[in-house]
Amino acid sequence: MIAESRRCVFRIPVGMTTLAISLLLACAGTAAGATWVVDDDGGVGVDFTTIQAAVDAASPGDTIKVASGTYYENVFVWKRLTLRGLDTGGGIPVVTAGGSGSSIKLSADGITVDGFRTINSGGDWRDAGIRVNSDGNTLINNIASNNDYVGIYLDSSSNNTLINNIASNNNYYGIWLMHSSSNNILTKNTCSNNEDGIRLYYSSNNNLTNNTCSNNDFFGIFLGSLSNYNNLTNNNCSNNYYGIGPYSSSNNNIYLNNFMNNGDDNVHYSSSSNIWNSTEPITYTYNGNTFTNYLGNYWDDYTDIDADNDGIWDHPCPIGSDNDFNPLVDPFGNYLTSVSPKKLLNVPFFSQRDPAWKDKLLDHSPYSVGEYGCALTSVAMVSKYFGFDTDPDRLNTSLTEVGGLDRYGLLHWEKVGIVACGRVRWMGWAGASWDRIDQELSDRNPVIANVSYPTTGYPHHFIVFIGKIDDTYYFLDPYDENEEIREWPLGRLGTYSLENLRIYHGTSSIRITAYSPVDIVVTDPDNLTISKESNEITGASYTEDDINGGDDLDDSIFIPYRKTGDYLITLIPETDASPDEKYTLIISTKTANTTLAENVSISEIPTKPYVFKSTCSDLNSDGEIDMTDVHLLLKHVGDHGDYEWAGDVNCDGVVNMADVILLLNHLNDPGEYDLNCCEGE
Repeated sequence: MIAESRRCVFRIPVGMTTLAISLLLACAGTAAGATWVVDDDGGVGVDFTTIQAAVDAASPGDTIKVASGTYYENVFVWKRLTLRGLDTGGGIPVVTAGGSGSSIKLSADGITVDGFRTINSGGDWRDAGIRVNSDGNTLINNIASNNDYVGIYLDSSSNNTLINNIASNNNYYGIWLMHSSSNNILTKNTCSNNEDGIRLYYSSNNNLTNNTCSNNDFFGIFLGSLSNYNNLTNNNCSNNYYGIGPYSSSNNNIYLNNFMNNGDDNVHYSSSSNIWNSTEPITYTYNGNTFTNYLGNYWDDYTDIDADNDGIWDHPCPIGSDNDFNPLVDPFGNYLTSVSPKKLLNVPFFSQRDPAWKDKLLDHSPYSVGEYGCALTSVAMVSKYFGFDTDPDRLNTSLTEVGGLDRYGLLHWEKVGIVACGRVRWMGWAGASWDRIDQELSDRNPVIANVSYPTTGYPHHFIVFIGKIDDTYYFLDPYDENEEIREWPLGRLGTYSLENLRIYHGTSSIRITAYSPVDIVVTDPDNLTISKESNEITGASYTEDDINGGDDLDDSIFIPYRKTGDYLITLIPETDASPDEKYTLIISTKTANTTLAENVSISEIPTKPYVFKSTCSDLNSDGEIDMTDVHLLLKHVGDHGDYEWAGDVNCDGVVNMADVILLLNHLNDPGEYDLNCCEGE
């Protein structure tokens, strides 16, 4: 039972503009309309005791929250709704069809079904635990088990997303795509103890990634009857009778999958022609060494020779009339092609649904952080990255004090720089530009993006892009309860579409670069350390790239905000470095590059660390505060250029002539006029 819950109907306040309404609704968990509560036990705050009654009463865009319990019904969803199952103490809600029909059937586009167990659907081939006859839906975190025919069935349905579902112990199929179901995404699903794990029939152009299909009576994955042009990567097919079965299906791209311990054969093949390796070279790490090659699949029943120890057998693995030209020596998990955290921005994660603040209200509005706080939470992540010590709760309080949130809970983006003591600078809005995202990420700036997803027709949610590797973008989703690095476009709430961007910059970053062959250890003014092996500095990252175009990797540490005080930089020779090899050490800030060592022999690395002195009033980073800094500060006051953090010497949140006067007085009488810089605020 859901105790003390209340139906939340969105009402438009008098005088609220259409733009304000759309901005308010631009957040996770805020469907355009009502939230209805269903509990089979009834009780205070409960609207209905059956799911179907809630569906019939709801309007398109509403959310239906269903408490723990067993619901004996055939739920027919014929409107664009969000159905969210809640574990209120008795496990996720169970929907049982009683042996006839489907437990849940979707006939409208843009429905989300999240967190249900669906069981005991009928034995007709059209019956399922969850049956989909529409497009653009999201099925996430569901368990479809013990159904007489199929767990999850997509019939003539396209552009759906199935994430993290379990389809097990069904008499025929775990997940079945039928009758021209196309452009669907199936990822992180588990299909076991069925006749077939995942079955495609007359269905093309689908993406199957990171699924586990095991212990099925016949096929782990079956591609039948003109199921063409599908992409299958990072799937595990094990302990089935057959691992995979292409039947009269061609031009499927199948690579980086594991086929292991399948009883009769890893592949059972008929009248098909497919591609069994990547179509482009992939950079990967195998046994500690980095290679770039085309990659195929792992077949536990195929062995050959690997003369160059690159993890690829030297001869193709025959598959009927096809070949896997690049068969893997080991399961694909031994090939580190997945995202390396060192290649992404080290943005601290916050969840808007953290118990510490999810029930707090945005300013004095009636809207909570947990339901409406995705924009606030995204800004908190970015602000923390740039050195402003905050979280969604404290940022909510700070913005409230300066009018950064209004009575409707709307965020005034430009106010963040005021409360962040100059650490964060608002650059403005931008359109849905991937080129702009590329530019910002290359400059080590995370990007806040406004996205929509299938259950709505308007901008609906905010996320934070943290990196791009090859052609894949990675982001943090504030609606996740725990940190998860996600691949675009698969968000917590479904498949996202990019709407527009919010751009912030830090004002005091520092980059320490050592051109090979040395590793770097940096200790900041607070005695926190970052090295190749560990990191204690929030937001900092250590990368190895060929920066200067040589043959060796150069080491670089990026710290998105610099503190006042001394940075100690220790250099450690790489294990294979010879004493006569040379290194160069350069410190880069937003305003200057400082060379601490140039073409120095490894044998001459000093016993004491290099020291870089950082002060917020040293605008040109030359280690001295003088009239040059005054001139730069005057220029900044005129055009607001590059010195926002460094120039706010009196720490009032703005850079103006008061800072110039304080800096001049300090140069005249340092003892009388201390520079009250923003460090520690």
